Amino acid sequence: MSNAPYILNVSNYYKEKGQDFVLRAYYLSQAHIPLIFVGSLNTQDTLESLKCLKTQLDDEHGFKEVYFFRDLKRDWVLDLFKKATLLVHGSFAPYESFGLVILESMQFGTPFVCTDIGVVKNLCAELVIHTPLEMAHKINTLLGDARYYAQISQTLHRTIQEYTYERIIGTLEALL
Repeated sequence: MSNAPYILNVSNYYKEKGQDFVLRAYYLSQAHIPLIFVGSLNTQDTLESLKCLKTQLDDEHGFKEVYFFRDLKRDWVLDLFKKATLLVHGSFAPYESFGLVILESMQFGTPFVCTDIGVVKNLCAELVIHTPLEMAHKINTLLGDARYYAQISQTLHRTIQEYTYERIIGTLEALL
């Protein structure tokens, strides 16, 4: 994988993961770097629907570089996380209590923009959005202000230190 900047979305391809939300937000944003989708499970032809939506959005807003990958090896996905500029997550799944993809991005200090799922607000409330337009504005802010991006990146990297196995095990042992 090259070191060129890109925006990343990692979620199985099904409607509740909100990839269409993310795609709309990306097209509303001023981002000129590619958007990469990675997923495995593909229910109800979600991946095909996303590709059709991309074509429609290209017609409406002009071409943008978007890539769709499926069934990548785990180490490749981690490499994508490691090199991503930004993670975007549009899930509205009511059963999602703790977005692990958010933690995975944080371990590399990669800022995220995410819908209000589970406990994400506890990690960094200012990166939680509710509409595609809000996501587009937050993408623009993060990519357009290097100081703000660096501040968020450092904050997220410090926050994730609270979620190491050692800390979690220590907390659990203290309860016993």
